[in-house]
Amino acid sequence: MNGSSATPVALYHYDILVYIFDIFESRWRGAGRRTLASCALVCHAWSGPASQVLWRTLDSLHPLWALLAGLNFPPSAKGLTEFWEVVDPEEFVKQIATNEPERWQRFLHRAAHVREIGVASCREAELVLIRAILQYNGGKTFLPTLHTLSWRHNFPSDTTLLSLVSPYLKGLELSTTRSRQFSPFGYASTPAPDNDYTESEALFAGLPTAAPHISRLVLSSRHLPGSVLLPHITGFSRMRELLLFGSLCSLAPSDMQRISEAMPELEVLSAPIRDYDSPEHVTMTASLQDLRVNGPARDLAGLLGHGLDAPSLHTLMITVDGNTYTGSHQHCIAALSNARFASSLRKLRLVTQTYDDETQAHLPIPFHPTIIQPLAALRHLEALDLRILNTLFRVSEDDLLAVAQTWPRLRSLGLAYVPVCSVPPLRALRHFAEHCPDLRELTLTKLDLSDVAHLKEHTPATLASRPPHPLQHLDLRVTWGVTPAVDENAARDIARFLDTLFPRIELQDQDKREEPGVGSFMSIKTFFVSWERIVNEIRGLRNERMMRSYG
Repeated sequence: MNGSSATPVALYHYDILVYIFDIFESRWRGAGRRTLASCALVCHAWSGPASQVLWRTLDSLHPLWALLAGLNFPPSAKGLTEFWEVVDPEEFVKQIATNEPERWQRFLHRAAHVREIGVASCREAELVLIRAILQYNGGKTFLPTLHTLSWRHNFPSDTTLLSLVSPYLKGLELSTTRSRQFSPFGYASTPAPDNDYTESEALFAGLPTAAPHISRLVLSSRHLPGSVLLPHITGFSRMRELLLFGSLCSLAPSDMQRISEAMPELEVLSAPIRDYDSPEHVTMTASLQDLRVNGPARDLAGLLGHGLDAPSLHTLMITVDGNTYTGSHQHCIAALSNARFASSLRKLRLVTQTYDDETQAHLPIPFHPTIIQPLAALRHLEALDLRILNTLFRVSEDDLLAVAQTWPRLRSLGLAYVPVCSVPPLRALRHFAEHCPDLRELTLTKLDLSDVAHLKEHTPATLASRPPHPLQHLDLRVTWGVTPAVDENAARDIARFLDTLFPRIELQDQDKREEPGVGSFMSIKTFFVSWERIVNEIRGLRNERMMRSYG
């Protein structure tokens, strides 16, 4: 293919256009889309393929309504919503479909390109509009190639979604909200009293037939009873990702078993759990790779200890609910070491959410025997995130050394703790440089900077003979001790220590800080502005190295 013909062919190739748009979107956050739209206006030959890609992804349904109405509404689309509240949607659609066939066909043509809609949150007038469009389109959806949809289910008994979705729909995010009564002044007041979400059963009963190819389903609701939802989601036999949010959708062992049997390809599951109190409840799921669960510590201990057989599980995210840190939390952590999937696990996130102020009155808990030692059996972890919140721990440099030695394969580590009696010193970072050669991300809640004068003495001698450590993101949330803003020597010592340990930490380019579309690369983060001085010192050290290499 010669150069003169390659460009037109590429511009007409849908997959190539999608790739071009993705590059522009990721680098310039939407500015690229406007640029390509301008190109489409001047390059008539490209208008068809460009239109397909420009309409491929919409943040909401509003651009389609604006196209149908032939009006230029502001980006917020507030005026558009008000437009449908004063115009009779049924009469409006009838007028266009009957008397303006060119505009009607242009609307259907553009709508047929839409593959993804961000959030569709429709008021009653807009639902009437959708139903009218469906009626004048012969009862068929006007979104025939829609693959992904986020739908806000405002009215429990409404089933418009069943007619709107494409049979090719692969991903659906559905959330419920309580529609509100409005005062004469326009303020939302109390939820409408007739919001009975048991009336939503017709919607969920019809979804497996309307969209049989759904492979990713996200359901978020504080109002939707599990009795309405759970009997019907088992109709999705091709499900790969199922994410349930809301306490009313919690899964008992019998629910977990039914889901496992009905969805043999399920790879990702997120849900609250309950009633795991018997060793007889065991769910076998060979395909599950990613599990995210929350619930009381006792039920989580039951699930992890005896309730789940998932030999392919590599990602586990646990959120333990409870007012205080109790023995059940310990049982939950201990159950992980004996879990049937322990050898396959590569990523673990453990969060304890305790809110009782009485926790602060308890004796501090030793970090190593309570947390690290029970989890040591998970030797193959590559990502570990421990967030033990509102619980006092005795954490020392030896504890951080134990973490580094226990999991040498780590690529990402986050430790959130509330230390008492002592705070680990900054020099403890050397253990991660020495024992975790693949670590890319490191987050620590609290470190002590008081003793920084002798940091050079604590730099491991072995670092000089090793390749530069690959750590890129360092997040030190809270630090005590010296304030580098007023102590130039301390700032220089800390900068030299960090630069020696982790010479590849990314630093934000100050000249590009305000440029649109440029992400933040300020990877040394703290809550204190004084760290800017340390970052500047590191930048100076790097400049010196660069000058020496050129000299």
